[in-house]
Amino acid sequence: ARAASDAYGKAVAGLRQMPYNDIMSPVSIAVLEPARIPDAPKSPKPLLNMILGVGFGLFLGCVSAIVAEYFSVPAKHPGEAMLPGLPQLPAAPAFADGLPRLSGVPLLARVPLTKERGIASQTGVGLPVTGESAATEDAFREIGYLLSHPMDGAASRVPVIVMAGTRSDETVASVAAYLTATLVRDGVRVTLVDGDRTEPRLHKVFGKQDAPGVTDILAGRVSASDALHTGANGNLRFLAAGAKSDTTPLVEESLRKLYDELGKPTDTDLVVIAGPSVWAARLVAPMERAADGVVLVASDAQVSPDESVARARRILSNGYQPRLLGVIVGEDEADTRLRTGFITEGKKQDEN
Repeated sequence: ARAASDAYGKAVAGLRQMPYNDIMSPVSIAVLEPARIPDAPKSPKPLLNMILGVGFGLFLGCVSAIVAEYFSVPAKHPGEAMLPGLPQLPAAPAFADGLPRLSGVPLLARVPLTKERGIASQTGVGLPVTGESAATEDAFREIGYLLSHPMDGAASRVPVIVMAGTRSDETVASVAAYLTATLVRDGVRVTLVDGDRTEPRLHKVFGKQDAPGVTDILAGRVSASDALHTGANGNLRFLAAGAKSDTTPLVEESLRKLYDELGKPTDTDLVVIAGPSVWAARLVAPMERAADGVVLVASDAQVSPDESVARARRILSNGYQPRLLGVIVGEDEADTRLRTGFITEGKKQDEN
């Protein structure tokens, strides 16, 4: 208070010493630069503001979704919205999981091939009857399930599978015929193709000629629709191999176009090609590259399946890497018990 009183006294004394005119006259202000009145005011940048707003909104939305998912409570009553509690099944089964292997190739099944299960000597007897052995039917159903799933989810055609044998006999044709018969009787649409131009056999099953067939289509002499034979209310389609004397070359690009036409999803669910033995590697190689892979068909007669599969891998792998989807072992009539790949790895385990 004393300091304030002293300051006030000094101020009053100073004013008393100034002339009266200086105290009461208007204040003199020196103008350094006149202010410019704005005539075009600029607003904030609308595009930048919009981008920042959208980005910030998306960020908040993502954070909110993550938080809501983390703190969400699953349904406790059947009437409430159900949340998946178990992992979803894959679209296609994994061939390598759970299957034993022969020389590194997944074993799909072992099937009995007795004399009665060969290709019938009579012409036109039709597909074989599979109801005599439930175990055999189940094995072929299992094989068909594995093979009928697309390898590529974005594929424009159904799976096209080439079967190649380790022996130059009718084992491949027999297995392909029984597989087709089982699947067709279950309502699966199957296109069976005789791809063994060295020794056509399947046309005899249907009482048809070996031509026109695959080679005639590749040569441009006939269309695929004209060469196909249909049956079983449209569930079965058969294409012969072509005349044995036909020398039309098997070109990969031409085969791929044919397989694309045969494998339209609107017409069939699976294309099975009964090809030649692996010893005809020059015929099997373009067929495998145009298709979706090869299933080896091995016989346990005379030579062990392991040795046959290993030799087949070496032959087919000469120059490129084939897609070996699996192996089916055909057993002779000395041991007709069926062992699928999911049950046991070989005879010793089954006998024990």
